[in-house]
Amino acid sequence: MLQGYGAVLSDIDEKHKNNLEGQISLFEAMMDPSEVKKHQSYQLPKKEEFPPQLLLAMEKEVTGLYVSGHPLTRYQDKVKAWGTKLIADINGEEYADGTTVEVLCIIDSKKNKTTRSGETMAFATVEDTSGSIEMLIFPKILSEHRGLTEEGTIVLAKARVSMRDEEDVK
Repeated sequence: MLQGYGAVLSDIDEKHKNNLEGQISLFEAMMDPSEVKKHQSYQLPKKEEFPPQLLLAMEKEVTGLYVSGHPLTRYQDKVKAWGTKLIADINGEEYADGTTVEVLCIIDSKKNKTTRSGETMAFATVEDTSGSIEMLIFPKILSEHRGLTEEGTIVLAKARVSMRDEEDVK
């Protein structure tokens, strides 16, 4: 539908430009009625569906959430086997400041910041099937793994939990 909508809209626009409601063109008047109907209907091109990961990315871009699934759903068996934590558990449980956890997540958004020393670090929002959390990516890790820190990338992150009074868990 995405690949055919432009032609459909052009066809509709053209018909409205050339015809007033209830009128037909000179050429249509000379056609057999069955030909007019065939001439007026547009067929969408036969195309393959987008790959599931691309569909999910498009849903997220348009609606702000995943509608038909989640990119991490196919990894759920690995989450259990690896013993990684769910973000909802990290947000809901009391962890000591500095506790190390592993989380299989997708990078939802990322903002780079320059530190006082001139290095670049990032503040990323990561999510899994249970929720989202902010993750700080310090300069050394960011420079070593820059390709893995882009939005939409699925990562297995080993991180320290930061619990500060009056702040959300990071």
